[in-house]
Amino acid sequence: MQIAIDKAKQYGIGCVIAKNSTHYGIAGYYASMAAEAGCVGFSTTNARPSIAPTFGTEGMMGTNPICFGQLLPIHLTACYFDTFTTYFTTFTTYFTTY
Repeated sequence: MQIAIDKAKQYGIGCVIAKNSTHYGIAGYYASMAAEAGCVGFSTTNARPSIAPTFGTEGMMGTNPICFGQLLPIHLTACYFDTFTTYFTTFTTYFTTY
């Protein structure tokens, strides 16, 4: 994410892609790095098919985490939207003050 932040500060947008990652820990960590640097952060990855669909018995879908993060001008507060694509539609929105 640091490479993407550096590119965004220099060129206005930064995009970094990792090949064959499938899992990288928590998406929110990387989005928070960008938000703390004053950028809009977007972090996502695919995951191995470990979740069975409704009435299924074999894993066919991955959890595929997605996170957006942005520093808001209100009292230097960061807002994050952290979710995933399987099981049921759920998300977490949280605010952090710096």
